[in-house]
Amino acid sequence: MKRRYCAAALALCLAVALLPRLGGTARGADEIAALTTQSNGLPYYIMVDRAQHVVTVYGLDEEGYYTVPVRAMACSVGKPGDETPVGTWSAGERFPWCYMVDGSYGQYATRIYRGIMFHSVCYRRNDPSTLMTYEYNDLGTSVSRGCIRLQVGDAKWVYENCAVGTIVTIFDGTEPGPLEPIPTAVAYIDPADPKAGWDPTDPREENPWRAWMEENALPFSDVRFGAKGYDTIRYVYEKGLMGAGEETFRPEEPLTWGEAETVVRQLSGLEEARRPVLWRFADLLWLTWEREEPEPNALVTGQTLDELVGRYETLRRGGSPLEGSVPILGTGEEILTRGQAAVFFRAYHMKTEKR
Repeated sequence: MKRRYCAAALALCLAVALLPRLGGTARGADEIAALTTQSNGLPYYIMVDRAQHVVTVYGLDEEGYYTVPVRAMACSVGKPGDETPVGTWSAGERFPWCYMVDGSYGQYATRIYRGIMFHSVCYRRNDPSTLMTYEYNDLGTSVSRGCIRLQVGDAKWVYENCAVGTIVTIFDGTEPGPLEPIPTAVAYIDPADPKAGWDPTDPREENPWRAWMEENALPFSDVRFGAKGYDTIRYVYEKGLMGAGEETFRPEEPLTWGEAETVVRQLSGLEEARRPVLWRFADLLWLTWEREEPEPNALVTGQTLDELVGRYETLRRGGSPLEGSVPILGTGEEILTRGQAAVFFRAYHMKTEKR
């Protein structure tokens, strides 16, 4: 299944280093499933999905086809009127700094087709401390003049690892790529932050983000700075709500009932799951309503988490009905991921701190 998907996602061309420009219609995996891309003697093949704003780099499998996804990168592509062209080309010359048509500068530029290049988010000067922060915060959208903008760390990786002749296909996908989590967002940089003139992924020693990240690093191997939900995951970890003592946070995995009950019990201020209640008869009936308790490994929906919070909060408030004391997820029946639950628990914790 994985092999079939990867081969489908890669192949808009046959085993050729240079092909004519392709049409601009959207292509999904099913439309290109019959094609494969064979090695042209270089280690990588690059796919740029304009619709998903993701660049995926593929390596070779044992049979000599580019079916192994090795790196996924958030990108910005051309805005309306300056659309990034769709097609297949081979990578050309490269420059450590490049002067742009709008008077800005980009780092680690790799030419794809004519004036279309991979490069970093723009700078005011050829100085790594002059990052255009608002452009960085727009990564993952269509805002460029046609080039494919990347974080410095990603642009540098392409610059250093994808040699002249590397095949680059630009297309419009109809579904996410093969790597999870898809990096469709990067951490927002506050323009007022003293470090805002630097890209956090720039590896230079003088980059002020390096010291900050060393001091504030998360212990999770699957949540790096700039990952989707980084700030929220950091918050719940530091507050001791989720992830303590674990090597991975697993933001895309479903939340279990046991995890949810542990956090809700902690935030509600109750030390025991079933504290005896001796309040008014009506409240007692509501609170002691018999129902089958889920198993600890049962998965949690928005509705079940709301019910759990309502139950604990009502106990804490002495039997008074819960009305607007915490943000409510709604009555959705979809299974919640740990990443989604972290957003809720962060808001819940901020409410409880104000009590």
